[in-house]
Amino acid sequence: MLLGIKFTHQLTGHFPAIHYLYIVIIVCLVLMILAIAFIGVYISIKNRKRKKDIKRKNVADNLIQRVLFSDEEQNNTDKPRYKGYKLVRDANFRRILTAEILSARKNISGASAERLKQMYEELHLEKHALLNTDSRYWHIKAKGLQELAIMEMRDYVDIIIPYADHPNELVRIEAQAAIVKLQGYKGLLFLDTVTYPVSDWQQIKLLHELSNFQENQSFVNIESWLQSANYSVIIFAMRIASNNHLFNIHDNIMACMDHEEPRVRLRAIQTLNEIYTEHTTDGLKKRFAFETHHNQIAILKVLQTIGTERDVTFMFDYLDNDNNELRLTLIRTIATISDQKLQALEKFPRIKEAPWAEMMMQIKGEIEKYELANINF
Repeated sequence: MLLGIKFTHQLTGHFPAIHYLYIVIIVCLVLMILAIAFIGVYISIKNRKRKKDIKRKNVADNLIQRVLFSDEEQNNTDKPRYKGYKLVRDANFRRILTAEILSARKNISGASAERLKQMYEELHLEKHALLNTDSRYWHIKAKGLQELAIMEMRDYVDIIIPYADHPNELVRIEAQAAIVKLQGYKGLLFLDTVTYPVSDWQQIKLLHELSNFQENQSFVNIESWLQSANYSVIIFAMRIASNNHLFNIHDNIMACMDHEEPRVRLRAIQTLNEIYTEHTTDGLKKRFAFETHHNQIAILKVLQTIGTERDVTFMFDYLDNDNNELRLTLIRTIATISDQKLQALEKFPRIKEAPWAEMMMQIKGEIEKYELANINF
C-alpha cells in the first residue's frame, strides 16, 4: 500500500495540474480549428452548389422561354431547341427544370400551355413523376401526384386512382384533387369506394376544381353517395347538390335528416335552404324536437329564409327552454317570418319576463336598424 501511494505521488509530481490545463487548451484549440475548417468547407460546398443551381436555373429558364415564345413552325424545325435532352440526365438539373416548368404551367394557358406540356413529355419528365408516386416516402408520393395533375397527364389516371384511398392523408388529398382536375365529375367515382373521411377543407378544394367543369356533367351517382357508409361522402354529395341546384334529389336530402350522424343532418338542413319545396318546412318541423340544440338553431335559420306564417305556431312550444341562444333564435325567427312581426310574440305568456323581455328589445333593435338601412338605401 505504501508503495502505491509513493508511485502516485511520483506520477503527480511529473504531471502537475498546469500540464493538464495545457493539454485541455491544446485539445480545445484543435477542436476549434477542426470546427472552423469543417464550417469553411461546408460553406464552400454550399456556395458552389448554389452557383451551379443558379446556372442550371438560367439554362432551364432559357429553354422554357425558347419553347413558349418561339412560333409553332420554329418549334417543329428547331431540333436542338432542347439542350435539355442531355442535361435532363443530371438529377439536379432535372429537379430545377421540372420545378420551373410546373411554376410556368400554373400561370399560363392555351397554346403556350400545350407547348410546355409537349416539352415536358418529350423530355420524359412524367416518368420521373411516376417513379415518385411509387416512393415509400409519402411526401414524395404526394409531390409526384401533384406534378401529374398540374401537367394534365390524363393517360395516367388509372395509376392515380388507387391513391385516392391511401392511408396517408396528404397522399389522398393530392390523388383526389388530381383525379378531379383531370376528369371533372367523372373523376368523383372514387367516392364509391373511399373509406377514409374526406375533410371539409378537401371538399372545398374539390368543389373548386369542379367549378372548371360546368358543361355536360352527369350526376347519376349522387343518389348512391347520399347512402354511403362514409358520412363525409354524404356531406360532400349534398354540397355538390347545393352548388348545382339539384332539386330532383330533394327527397333524398330530406331522408338524410334521419341519419345517425349529427354532422350529416346539419349539412342536410343547410342544403334544404338551397333545395326546397312547399313541403320542406313540414319535414324540418317534424324533426325539430329530436335534434341537437345546434341543429335546431340551424333549422330555425333555414325557416327564416323559406318559412311562412304557417310555420310560426310550433315555435311557441319551445320558447320556454333553458338555452338562451335557442330562445333568441326562436324570437328572431318568429319576428322574421310572421306577418305580425314582434306582435305575434304577445301570445307567449312570459314574454315580459327576463330574459325574454331583453331578447325582445334586442330583436326590436335589429328590426329597426334593418328597416332604417332599407329606407336610406
